[in-house]
Amino acid sequence: MANEDRLAALRQRVMHMPAGSPRVEKASHDRARHTLYLDKTLVKQIDQAFKDTAHEIYPKEVTKADYLEACLKFALAHPDQVKTFLLSALSDM
Repeated sequence: MANEDRLAALRQRVMHMPAGSPRVEKASHDRARHTLYLDKTLVKQIDQAFKDTAHEIYPKEVTKADYLEACLKFALAHPDQVKTFLLSALSDM
């Protein structure tokens, strides 16, 4: 019984949050979770590039998802450069 009372009290607190409480904004676009297996070194480079970019554009805020989407959109807008990079990387192997 005590556990149910505690949960009920928590529900009431969450349902009646004060007006000044921060709200989580919903994304303005549709997203889905996808799993990609990437090289660990590349992921570290992405993490660092994201941190650097977030620092440079401060006080504007960017999420890592938005940053990665921008990188992918840039790549899609420049397919010739991507192909050249891929061919160069494949010839080095």
